[in-house]
Amino acid sequence: MLIRLARDSDGEATVRLVSRLMEELGFKEFDGQGLEETFKDLVGGGAQGFAMVAEGDGTITAICTVSLVVALRTRGIYGIVQEMYVSPELRERGIGAELLQATLRQAQLLGCSMVEVGTPPEGGRQGGFYCRAGFKRFGDRFRYIFDAEPRDKDPLC
Repeated sequence: MLIRLARDSDGEATVRLVSRLMEELGFKEFDGQGLEETFKDLVGGGAQGFAMVAEGDGTITAICTVSLVVALRTRGIYGIVQEMYVSPELRERGIGAELLQATLRQAQLLGCSMVEVGTPPEGGRQGGFYCRAGFKRFGDRFRYIFDAEPRDKDPLC
């Protein structure tokens, strides 16, 4: 499995995966139309954010997109995972974990002090995934803080 930054040519495949994610989350009206321009904003890891993909046998099978945000509270930029999706038939094989770790490395290279992610209200499976990856619960969200002091383990993680 190859994990890499998304390229212009990945647009159709990534829009398809994000559409499947939205369907799984219950957004039945989501059709993915018009996402190509937004995808182009993420290609190449520019100021808006970036997209990482997992590719196997020439097929994009997973995606993780991150928006970059500037905030005083973080003394600069931080990332927000907006979409994270692994094709259902490939789940539980470590692809998501590998993709997430590559995404965290890219965020850190871009100068992010942390990365946040939100999960659906009933997202126990997703929450567990992010906790295993080193994120800590912070209210309704999870945060991965680079170079953080070790904290007491959160009982929910």
